[in-house]
Order: sequence, then C-alpha cells, then structure tokens
Amino acid sequence: MTDGGLDSIWLSERRAAPARQPGLTRAQIVGEAVAMLDAEGLPALSMRKLAARLDVAPMSLYWHVPTKDALLELALDAVSGEIELPPEDGDWVDRLRRIAHGLRDTVRAHPWIATLYGVMLNAGPEAMRVYDAFVGALEDSPLPREEIAPMAGVLNNFIYGFIVNEMKWRQRVAAHGASMAEFNADVAGKFAAAYGDRYPRINRYLGLGDAADPDDQFDYGLARILRGTAAEDPD
Repeated sequence: MTDGGLDSIWLSERRAAPARQPGLTRAQIVGEAVAMLDAEGLPALSMRKLAARLDVAPMSLYWHVPTKDALLELALDAVSGEIELPPEDGDWVDRLRRIAHGLRDTVRAHPWIATLYGVMLNAGPEAMRVYDAFVGALEDSPLPREEIAPMAGVLNNFIYGFIVNEMKWRQRVAAHGASMAEFNADVAGKFAAAYGDRYPRINRYLGLGDAADPDDQFDYGLARILRGTAAEDPD
C-alpha cells in the first residue's frame, strides 16, 4: 500500500475511462476482492490471485481498476454500503448510536478493514453517505455549530480507535484458541502471578468480566460520550 497523502481514486482528476473488456465489470472485481479479503485476509490479496478467482488474465483487471491500492479503496467503500442508516427524523442520540454500531458491525464482518484505517483515505460515496448522516445527527444535538467538528473528531477517534484495538485483541484471542472470557481470565491470572500485591488498585478490577467484554466496553464509552454531547453547556 502506498503512502500518498491525498492520492485517492475518489479524489483523482477525472479522465476519460479506457475501453472496458467485455464480460467483466468493476463491480464483479470489487465483489470478488471483498470475498477474497473476507476469506483469506489482506496479505493474501494480489491482482494475480484475484484474476485466477475470476478466471481472467491479470492484465484484464487493470482495464477496470488502475492499481491494487485503488482496488482496496473500492472494496473499503463497497462494504461501507452495508451500513443501514437510521431515518433522519429520529432522535439524534439513537441515530449516532446506530451509526456507531453499524460501523463496528461492518468491521467485525470484514476484519481486514481495521488494517486500512489511517492508511487508506476512505472517501468513496458510500463512506461519505455514512459520514454525512453522522454529522447530520450531531447537527441536531444541542451543541453549537462551532463544536460539531471537534465532537465529530472525538466520536470518530473513539469508534475507530476502539474498533482497531478490538480487532487486534480478537486476533490474539483467536490465536490463543480460547474464548474471550477465558483469555481475559488467563491474562488476569498471569498478571496476578507476576506482580502479586504490588499494584492493589489494578488487582481490584482485573477479575471483572463485564469490564473486559468488548460489547459492554463499547456501549459504555459511547454512552458516556453521547451523554456529554447531550449537555447544553459542555463546560
């Protein structure tokens, strides 16, 4: 993956599209790429392997997708289309909560997405559809307009930061061959064995199962942020 700043298929200068190879579409390519990413993960994706899955010559893909990075951007936007947005006339808190859970559920369904956050510029039409609804819900909150962008940043950092950390932890749990509860209990036991009573305040909370459950953690953090957002005077 390149590190090209704003070098994005969505923001590139529009040019006349080259002639397309009959019988193959960009949608087919992106759909198969998503299926491959879901099944084998990001490291396994290559244009050659993807072409083999589609039973076409590798070079034929480039008639529709200029680069592998562009393909990843297209795949990232395609899965953003799975997020169902709440009606805009609903309660703003409920709308934000549903969008946040939609984002998290999408990453859990497609774990490879977490690797692309902060690397790919997620600026496709499906992603922008979600962001626009996200900002629209904040505009209906009690916050003054000048605080909409900062609060959007706070929520964005919480949601995506939580998701990336969660997916890395889930990968570690899966490699351990245990359930989340079993793995967390094992970590707590090893911590206690290594440090004994040296850190009594931490020891008081190590064995709390709910505190280690990702669903409970996400709901708690999101609720606390939204509760603060709902206050008419954030100061």
